[in-house]
Amino acid sequence: MSLLDRSLEINPKTVRAYTTKGMISITQENWLKAKENYEKALELNPNDATTHHYYAIYHSMKPEADYKKALEHINIAQILNPYFSSINVTRIYLLLKNDKIIEADEFYMNNNSFFTEKTNSIMRNDLITYKAKKICTEKKDWKEIIKIYHRAIEEDSQNAEMYRRLSEAYKEILIDAENYLKYAEKAYKLDSIGWKNAISYFNSLIKNKNFDAAKKLLQSKNFKSIFNEELEFKYLFYWYYHQGDYKKATESLDKYNYENHFEFAINLAQQNKVMETYQILNNDVLKKFEKAIVFAILKERDSMYYYIDKEKDIFYIQEFNAFNEVDPYRKEERYKAFLKNNYLPITHWNE
Repeated sequence: MSLLDRSLEINPKTVRAYTTKGMISITQENWLKAKENYEKALELNPNDATTHHYYAIYHSMKPEADYKKALEHINIAQILNPYFSSINVTRIYLLLKNDKIIEADEFYMNNNSFFTEKTNSIMRNDLITYKAKKICTEKKDWKEIIKIYHRAIEEDSQNAEMYRRLSEAYKEILIDAENYLKYAEKAYKLDSIGWKNAISYFNSLIKNKNFDAAKKLLQSKNFKSIFNEELEFKYLFYWYYHQGDYKKATESLDKYNYENHFEFAINLAQQNKVMETYQILNNDVLKKFEKAIVFAILKERDSMYYYIDKEKDIFYIQEFNAFNEVDPYRKEERYKAFLKNNYLPITHWNE
């Protein structure tokens, strides 16, 4: 029996135990169980700020994300505990997700004294990204964000995170592997202990099929100091996966003791194990863009287009666009229409 279950055996009305069980369920991607635990916690104490905070995170992270509902809960949490920096950070993030950019900016300016220097840096970068999103949407052209990131770097040449975001923009918007690697490497050199920088650099090496350098990075002391051994197995999975060694990829994934629904789904799909793949698809544990990628591998183009057309988060849409798995569809008129509808450019990949 776990200590959480023991605490509930002693006192079934222990609110924090249910909140903690909900948090654990999120890490396991058991969304139904997470919801049950948070609702039980709020039934016991509707005014618990921590429960509202993590219930907001649940709504923002679940496959069918509900950012409006998430904002409702984080607003309650912030009223109940207005000086807790973690709640304030989450509120800014959810305001941005709800396209309330001006409100997010004002809230940040009024509350940034609660944040650490690192958190302030993250928040400033997020505000740049979401202000850029507004500009790109108004201009109906996502190439603009690359110009905006370059200007931000001109103003702060040591901003590693902005180099990383620039690298991802080149990958997702222009499918430009060379500049993806160039700027991901720059971000990593500026801040080699930042886990996002390490992942982007690793992925950019994989994207450029530089597997030897990717393996060397994966085995480096620096990488091992950032990630625990289990996370190394997750990225080792991708190292094998992108070389088509799906058996070794499976072996690596089996050593990673967290839920890996998407990784298992794409690996099964690549092996044409349709029944096993559909077991994951039907469990509703994948985001819409993830389902679209799986269907792309299965060569079920109607389902691929159906799910990517249902995806409303533009950043997930861009992430989908960067996957090698959709390469066979890029020249299709239907794919070009998808790009135009989302203000993404037609490039040489589509000709």
